[in-house]
Amino acid sequence: MKAALLGCLLVLTACGPFPEKARDTAPDPSAREEVSHTLARQFHLDERADGSWITVFGPDGATDTLCHYRLVRVPGSNEEVGVPVQRIALLTTTAAPFLEALGVADRIIASVYPDRLRGEVLHRHVRSGAVAALSPAPGGAREQLIDLRPDIIFDAPYGHAIPGPRNGAVTMPVTEYLEQDPLGRADWLRFFAALTGTEDKGEQLMAGIRERYERTCRSRATDSLRPTVFFGSCWQGRWSAPAGDSYMARLIADAGGSYLHADEGHGGNLDLSVEQVLADAARADLWGMIVDVPGLERIAQLPGIDERLVGSNALRPGRVFVANTATADLFGLAQLEPDLLLADLVALFDPAGHADHHGTYFRMLSQ
Repeated sequence: MKAALLGCLLVLTACGPFPEKARDTAPDPSAREEVSHTLARQFHLDERADGSWITVFGPDGATDTLCHYRLVRVPGSNEEVGVPVQRIALLTTTAAPFLEALGVADRIIASVYPDRLRGEVLHRHVRSGAVAALSPAPGGAREQLIDLRPDIIFDAPYGHAIPGPRNGAVTMPVTEYLEQDPLGRADWLRFFAALTGTEDKGEQLMAGIRERYERTCRSRATDSLRPTVFFGSCWQGRWSAPAGDSYMARLIADAGGSYLHADEGHGGNLDLSVEQVLADAARADLWGMIVDVPGLERIAQLPGIDERLVGSNALRPGRVFVANTATADLFGLAQLEPDLLLADLVALFDPAGHADHHGTYFRMLSQ
């Protein structure tokens, strides 16, 4: 699996409670009457004198506005989007689990890689022939989208493109992958709920996710039992690990682990030399990896594990845990299940206290 994928799963602070994060940056703060507080940092919902507004931010946060739209029933300008949207096209599949959770998966009329959409409702919707397959090539879906006439196109703004109306439809960037807080990423439920007219359901779902996450967080072992944890991935012999303020670092800390690179880097991933990886293997209690390996059962099957690592302190059966994207929807449904990600890690870090736990996303390799 490409090391770049690690960034999709990758704020290292003490475990909950999690305060609401108020925004203090908006295109026109003087016109703002009330801000809807969210746990997410990459989008912003405003209630202003002239209506409801939604803003999406890029990699530089609140100073990096990708789009700013007023939500109206009937749009009359390029700064407005008609809601609730009914015909949805996906140029990024990470939006799909949110739409299914909100009960509006049947509004998806087209998607890149529709055969990769997971979830019972999504599978049924795709098999029915109701979802057109869009070309994933840059600009390749242009003619298809003209014919399909979606109300909205959800896209990932890789390369920091500024989206806008396209072929009569609004293009809305989805930057949930930039969220460093697991609950912040799940809070994109409110983003999709605002656009699909399912706000009440979004609030209800998010309240449940937050309550379960905080309850699981409180179930972790005491600080005196904190294991030292390595976590990373290897692609074509090159190792990388999440930065100390990342999504994965936050999960490890909230689960009661001590992440080896907690004090390093800001955003993105850390590139590790082989020497650093060897040093980490010598001092880590547990070794974690994101991989894409069908039929994974043994440590020897992990990418990047050579004779220099075999037999080290961390690379022993019962000390190596994995998130295998070949079997787990790590970059899809897992975004809405941070409580399950956390529960898996809590059980791995304290197996004696959670002997009956069965992993959903992370599991230990026993051989």
